[in-house]
Amino acid sequence: MYYNHPPKFPEGFLWGASSAAWQVEGATKEDGRAVSVIDLNSQTKKPFADNSVASDHYHHYKEDVALMAECGFTSYRFSLAWPRIIPTADGKVNEKGIAFYNALIDELVAHGITPIVTLYHYDLPVWVDELGGWKNRDTIGYFEHYCRTCFAAFGDRVKYWLSINEQNMQIVYGDWLGVSKGCEDWFRDKWKINHIMNLCHAKAVLACHELVEGGKIGPVPHGAHLPGDLQAARPDRRDEHGRVHRKNLERHLCVWYLQQFRAALLGRKRH
Repeated sequence: MYYNHPPKFPEGFLWGASSAAWQVEGATKEDGRAVSVIDLNSQTKKPFADNSVASDHYHHYKEDVALMAECGFTSYRFSLAWPRIIPTADGKVNEKGIAFYNALIDELVAHGITPIVTLYHYDLPVWVDELGGWKNRDTIGYFEHYCRTCFAAFGDRVKYWLSINEQNMQIVYGDWLGVSKGCEDWFRDKWKINHIMNLCHAKAVLACHELVEGGKIGPVPHGAHLPGDLQAARPDRRDEHGRVHRKNLERHLCVWYLQQFRAALLGRKRH
């Protein structure tokens, strides 16, 4: 996309930042929260810290929201921790988890900050993992129950929703993120997992439109962040170097992933 004038942002454009529950909340063993696979995975990344404390947002969310307001945020994207809301396989809702997110959302709204909520950002509850995790089609039902719980609890104030964070990266980098755990043939199994995630996304979309008046929801594919990608996005980069950057970016984010998925459906490998 090229502009013949400086970019103009429309009235009501949302300025802000984003986070994930496991990146900032901490309090992984408090108020009924269960263990997630990302908790365990983070403990294997020594010498880096795990996520048990993180930014301690769970205990300091009011201070954090005040800082957001001071910075001029008009939006804040954050994720809900599935194991904080549905901590056990019986599907019972943890009211303390609901209370925390209600308090956070109310604090954001009070400061004029629009909440944008991600339903899933890597923190699969261990109880789901023990039942087969993303390899098990039953997870579709578990995820739908979790999503409906969230829409019912927060949909009166939250109108912008995101389903599954970086699904493509969970498939491409499944080994590093721990998604490949228990898979005998990762090339084969990752596309089955991808399909189940697709169905989970579809269930979330249908439930959102059913339960959230005026709700909007979409996926969160991984996007560009490398210096070369940013250079390629500059409107004045019409030279060959910029064209090559854009082509490489398109192939990495779209073509390769879709080709791999199609090859898996056809039952053959493609690299």
